[in-house]
Amino acid sequence: MTKKLTYEEVSKYINEQSCVLINTEYSNNREKLTIKCKCGNIFITTFNHFRDQNKQRCNNCTKFKLQEKTRKEHAQFVKEIYDLVGNEYVLESDYELSNKHILMKHVNCGNIYKVKPNNFLNGHRCSYCFSTPKKTHNSYLKEVENLNKGTEYEILETYINRKTPILTKHKICGYEWKASPSTILNGPHCPKCSKATASDNLRRSQEEAELIINKAGYILMSTYETSAKKVIVQCPKGHIVEMKFIHFLNGHRCKICMGTVPLEYKYVKEYIEGKSNTGYRLLSESYKNNSQKLKIQCDKNHVYYTSFGNFKNGKRCPKCIQSKGELQISKLLTDLKINFKTQFRIKECKNIRRLPFDFVVFSRSQDINMLIEYDGEQHYRPIFGEKAFMNTRNNDEIKNEFCNNNNIPLLRIPYWKFEDIEEILKHELVKFNLVTVTHV
Repeated sequence: MTKKLTYEEVSKYINEQSCVLINTEYSNNREKLTIKCKCGNIFITTFNHFRDQNKQRCNNCTKFKLQEKTRKEHAQFVKEIYDLVGNEYVLESDYELSNKHILMKHVNCGNIYKVKPNNFLNGHRCSYCFSTPKKTHNSYLKEVENLNKGTEYEILETYINRKTPILTKHKICGYEWKASPSTILNGPHCPKCSKATASDNLRRSQEEAELIINKAGYILMSTYETSAKKVIVQCPKGHIVEMKFIHFLNGHRCKICMGTVPLEYKYVKEYIEGKSNTGYRLLSESYKNNSQKLKIQCDKNHVYYTSFGNFKNGKRCPKCIQSKGELQISKLLTDLKINFKTQFRIKECKNIRRLPFDFVVFSRSQDINMLIEYDGEQHYRPIFGEKAFMNTRNNDEIKNEFCNNNNIPLLRIPYWKFEDIEEILKHELVKFNLVTVTHV
């Protein structure tokens, strides 16, 4: 059994680390201690964490050490830029730290923009040449039309952006109001129709109800009573559905066309095993809804879980789609007996939903030592389309910012360094005493 340390022994150890123990008593290595650093900062931690060399101690000193660690000479950074992009980009300001903004000039277009050095080295380029194209008035009209709202709404003013309200007309009731494009595309729409209730003073006649439904391309198949009562309607494709009239006014349409009617197990099984032409098998024996997790076996006999909605959208076996670089990293970490997980998510790091990191490496005390991202070619150019590329870049930026702000080391390995993965990985693991120098 490990001998329990005395107060004097703990105090002496802390003093040897250029810190002072403020507590006057000591119980155990999990007790919270108040410690004063040589820099004057006072912080709270356990002795167990303080003694672990891989744990952060004083936040001020840790931040300074990380800054020193990332500091490099201006000339060295200029050379890294040239090695990466040649003369296409020019540094317009002095380099200080890897996470402090610099000015970069894109020679091809002349644009000068701000970027963090780390982000530039990780593939973030000219904000003008690679930004998402601004939506035009015609493209907005096309979106309205594609959502089958072109027959219901008329756009009376020029589109500016998704948030700026523009004059819009509801063709069914004739009401005109200022509506933001995002509201028309996503939410309840006409405010006049939305206020309709089941009260008698707002009750319409059968003819008025038929007129409203007919203008949307539907046919009223039952008697209209009030807007809160259900009516039977037929959609332009011939499907007969039942819904409340108020819901119809608020933009609800045929649930069969919208794909919200629960599918039968037989259809789901036939789609996965036949129509998808993937060689996959459905192992689940029942189906409830589009978001239920299904047990599926791929053509390589890997078993995984996903929803039918995700499967229809192209999401396949995660083991099969794992990149060559990720497989190499996973194998190396396993061979070195490193405590790690894949596709690790942190609650606070998100873009609407939590973003996954390719790998997390844990310390012996189960704390995060570092995060690892293997950046394939899609992180540097739009090989899957411009929209997907911009989304990937945005997510990378969020991850970089999160790690910088929380002092979490993030190792990014670009795809052109595939042959050097083992050397890069072992070099980083040595820093955290997770492998010895003899392994390198």
